[in-house]
Amino acid sequence: MLHEVVAAAQIKRSKGYAGAKRWSSACSQVQRSCTRLKDDILLLHNFKATKREVARNGSFDKRGMIGVV
Repeated sequence: MLHEVVAAAQIKRSKGYAGAKRWSSACSQVQRSCTRLKDDILLLHNFKATKREVARNGSFDKRGMIGVV
């Protein structure tokens, strides 16, 4: 659904509708927020996996973790 909203905003912007630029900008901000949220979820998932590995092995290997900065 988000992609449909962004596409509609881009069409309105290309046709020159008033306010479409602001709307397109707002959609871009939502997309960035969703990307950050997805990254946070990956980091949380990795943290939980690391806790399990430490409990099992007494240590962990960072190389196999997804999304580690």
